[in-house]
Amino acid sequence: MGWRKAPRELIKNVFDRLRVHLTPLGFARRGRVEYVLPIQPRIQGWLGLNRSVAQNDDGLRILPNVGVIHEQVEQIVGELGGLRLAATLAANIGYVMPQRSYAEYEFFPSEDYEPALVRLVGDLAEYGVPYMSSLASLDSLIAELCKPSTPTLDAAYRLPVCHMLRGDRASAIQCVDDYSKRSPMVVGLEYAPFAEMLRREIRSRRG
Repeated sequence: MGWRKAPRELIKNVFDRLRVHLTPLGFARRGRVEYVLPIQPRIQGWLGLNRSVAQNDDGLRILPNVGVIHEQVEQIVGELGGLRLAATLAANIGYVMPQRSYAEYEFFPSEDYEPALVRLVGDLAEYGVPYMSSLASLDSLIAELCKPSTPTLDAAYRLPVCHMLRGDRASAIQCVDDYSKRSPMVVGLEYAPFAEMLRREIRSRRG
């Protein structure tokens, strides 16, 4: 017996209603399942609405990820050929809530899904948006990137850039050197040329 997927009508209706709920919070849609929220010039909150639709019960499960896009960091990473990500840093919303565990929101064709939508948007307003705002400074972004829970591949490209933008050249060089010693299986084969270009960029900022 094959998997039963969530009906397309359910998916469309839920995401259409989500857009209605998110607009008053200041979110603007970017792409099919992404939203951004202005926080500061060149810094945006980021919401990614991942979904699971095939668990053999006709249900739709939305797995919200919340984070921040620091445009200056992403511009430098991109110019140096680094790993591109949807957001500078992001996490499942459950990990920034008091429960500190993975969260998903379920919707079924046979049920009124408005309460689940209200709960999702309420959690986003109460916990997700403050988390986004808390990452608006380089200091807070560095602190979060340094946490063991942050994927190594993400931090390797962004943490040294954050140190550089903060004006801490010594930490930036030390950081990129430390990640360069990791196995290519951990940081990726593209890290070596990125690291070399980043070192040049860091040194060019002396003055």
